[in-house]
Amino acid sequence: MAPPPLNLLAQAVRLFGMGQLEPAAQACTTMARLQPNSADPLYLLGVIRDRQGRASEAVASFTRFVTLKRAVNPRRRSFEDHRNLGIALARLQQHDGAVESFRAALALRPDDADVHRSLGIVLATAGRFEAAVASFEKALAVRADAQVYSLLGDTQRQLRRYDAAIASFRKALALDPVAADAHTGLGIVHTETGNPKDAIASFQAALAANPKDANTYFNLAVTLKNVGRHQAAIASLRNAIAINPNHIQALNSLGISLKQAGQYDAALASYETVLANDDDHAKALSMQALLKRQTCDWGGIEALESRLIDGVQSGRVPIAPFPMLSITDDPAVQLRCARQYWRSMAIVAAPRGSGALLRHSKLRIGYLSAELRAHPIPCLVAQLFEEHDRSRFEIFAFSYGDDDGTPMRRRLENSFDTFFDVRRLSDDAIARLIREQEIDIMIDLTGHTSGSRLEILASRPAPVQLHYIGYPGTLGVEFIDYLIVDPIVVPPDERQHYSEALVYLSQCYQANDRKRAASEARPDRAEAGLPADAFVFCCFNQTYKITPDFFGAWMRLLAAVPGSVLWLLADNRWVEDNLRREAAARGVAPDRLVFAPRQSVPDHLARHALADLFLDTFPYNAHTTASDALWMGLPVLTCSGRSFASRVAASLLHAVGLPELITHDLAEYDRLALALAREPVRLAAMRHHLEAVRATAPLFDIDRTRREIETAYRLIWELHQRGEAPRTMTIEA
Repeated sequence: MAPPPLNLLAQAVRLFGMGQLEPAAQACTTMARLQPNSADPLYLLGVIRDRQGRASEAVASFTRFVTLKRAVNPRRRSFEDHRNLGIALARLQQHDGAVESFRAALALRPDDADVHRSLGIVLATAGRFEAAVASFEKALAVRADAQVYSLLGDTQRQLRRYDAAIASFRKALALDPVAADAHTGLGIVHTETGNPKDAIASFQAALAANPKDANTYFNLAVTLKNVGRHQAAIASLRNAIAINPNHIQALNSLGISLKQAGQYDAALASYETVLANDDDHAKALSMQALLKRQTCDWGGIEALESRLIDGVQSGRVPIAPFPMLSITDDPAVQLRCARQYWRSMAIVAAPRGSGALLRHSKLRIGYLSAELRAHPIPCLVAQLFEEHDRSRFEIFAFSYGDDDGTPMRRRLENSFDTFFDVRRLSDDAIARLIREQEIDIMIDLTGHTSGSRLEILASRPAPVQLHYIGYPGTLGVEFIDYLIVDPIVVPPDERQHYSEALVYLSQCYQANDRKRAASEARPDRAEAGLPADAFVFCCFNQTYKITPDFFGAWMRLLAAVPGSVLWLLADNRWVEDNLRREAAARGVAPDRLVFAPRQSVPDHLARHALADLFLDTFPYNAHTTASDALWMGLPVLTCSGRSFASRVAASLLHAVGLPELITHDLAEYDRLALALAREPVRLAAMRHHLEAVRATAPLFDIDRTRREIETAYRLIWELHQRGEAPRTMTIEA
């Protein structure tokens, strides 16, 4: 004979207390079947299934429990009824109902510390941090508890009350010196306030207390990566994944770290694991596409990129904007992508401020960048920084990237009136520093490229904020007021695809450093591994810009021009094998591809003399790379599309007087490349033209570019002082 229902419930409670979860669950199930209108066994069954990690069954039990309890008149509910209903609703993420139930329970028993704590947790989960702080403080007024102090500290951190958060975590540790949550919370606060040494110590203390906490290993890895300890970060991420093989954040971060370490195959494997668990994981999809592009591993690339475009078009997946530049030349898709990506970060941007009176005798101009080192961007703008008019402007740098110790880094440090190395500071701390320096106009030089910390500008630390040269497209954020362009990269009829007001320079948007010098010792073809008498097509673009369609066009050229070779950048160790295999598949001998190792800028510039024609990529053109070629007298053949990134080389060619090298589709590109390879006199004339205009062409007229940019700064500031909204303008030097 089965025991009576009440005895079954008592039996279930006893078994639960003894840790015998499955027998307790069976007793609850039996009672629920015998008494279908009884809520108590459903509540306990939900708790048991939750403890067992059987989430869907827990949700089902709590849902049935809530349905029954809601049928009971609230006035007849006991303290336990309200509390249990609150717990069930919280588990179902019905936050408003949970808050109502917990408050009803507290009306009956105002000094119950556990319910105050539960209420605080629900409020914090719902983003109601001020109310959560009040609940945790009420719980602590009843009973000092290390866990509640840790919860209070976490909530104060969310409110950026860092001193109060530190005090709360320390109170938790005074009660329980091995409270792992408190050590972890302290570590996160130290990370966010730019104190990585103490953050690492706190995370290590947390792991000493709880060595099986995957989240703490993940947080430690983030901090180690921030201070440049990349191998230690990778080890910490691997520890997190060993504990929780499905830790999506750790797997994704491991992919990023492995990529930065040059371990592209391992990075791809990490992203594949992420996608096996979450096939719509935006970052993993984006990075997988970028890595496959960087290694020229094109298997399945068309389907993958279609998924990315579909993710943007449907709004279902917030795709990272940078990979999209080499996937499509549709500026509407790129704007949509950037806006969705930023919205997914859930960072509240400050509104634009009203006009302000000029506070300084000179305009204070700040440049924010991850790449103030040996990098393509400074190769363009270093001289701009040096030659800014110091009678009108005071120039500041805020550098959050690595100091690589190169001559370019030393040159850049000397190019600014004030150079701040802020890589160890948190986003908030950098924003505070910008405000303290009273920067009038802030220019972001990084955008959505690698290492971006665009969040720094979300709080509008400067009254006016621009983007320039680092990212060839719209940022899609409301706190960047202007984008510097020219009429070629952004035709006026495409302006609607940019979230920023546009500043049109009269000739070319791109500054160019006239001080970049090639090595005096010029290599010969044999030293570069090139045949002495062959026609040399070259493309020194980064390999992620190479598409199967354009590589196919290049192979058709090699087939049509006997003995010719294609000279490419040896970007990583996978590219050579993959591209040689692709060449063979298209009927071209693999040894007709020659790979150029990375060299110093002077040596790289010098070797351009060995090539006959630079073949550009599409939809992401050569940018600094095209300027290097033109500076060294090497003609560049491009294909121009609709997006900013696909029109840069066209802008450069207009600015050196060679618009005839601009094509508009692949068939035209094919025809012109073949014609040029067969007409050496025509190519020689183009080389002679580039040499002749090097001193006068608008592309290399850094003084004109500087004057136009400075004119833009003054006009933009005058608009701000009058309290007028940003508007598109055209600048004439």
